[in-house]
Amino acid sequence: QEERGEQCPVALHYVIDNSSSMGCRTKQVQNIFSEMVDSVATAPCSMTVFHSRAEVLSSSITSGEGMRMLSLPSQGTTNIPAGVEKALRVIHGQEMVTKLRKNVSKTHHILILMSDGQHNAGPTPQNVFPSLKSVFPPDTKLSVVLVGYSRSSNTSMGMLLKESIETVALDPDTVQTIYFATTDNALRSALAGL
Repeated sequence: QEERGEQCPVALHYVIDNSSSMGCRTKQVQNIFSEMVDSVATAPCSMTVFHSRAEVLSSSITSGEGMRMLSLPSQGTTNIPAGVEKALRVIHGQEMVTKLRKNVSKTHHILILMSDGQHNAGPTPQNVFPSLKSVFPPDTKLSVVLVGYSRSSNTSMGMLLKESIETVALDPDTVQTIYFATTDNALRSALAGL
């Protein structure tokens, strides 16, 4: 994406499942995703984890090392909408800061959601996702990438999220936006491919 002939800054916003079923995979995913902070991002990134509730671990990640150093909280159940909403509030905050600066290119935000299971805590994605576009300014450049780790993967929840909040679709010839893995090796491969 270009604006006024220059590259838009890119911020990655990770929303990672920290439910009990993830076990040590949460840390593995955090470490693999951290490599993208150094290779793709050109603006501050964020990491939000969710279990029965969501926690923003950082909204100003500027290096892979900084992301790898973040401590993970205790694990719990799976509340996907809580994680997505927290990340969108981070994006809203970053957009408000950008609006205060003059002659700054709009940031292209990429929300990357990774979960291994079905939502099982809090309001359902079907009830929450359609209202989430009101959380951030309407002129926000936002793309969504989904990573599922499950033997019973289903794209309906991910597609609902993309339809509800995505404002800039990534080029499918350049970037795959939905990944599914059923084994740890396949998950590592999918994340490395991302």
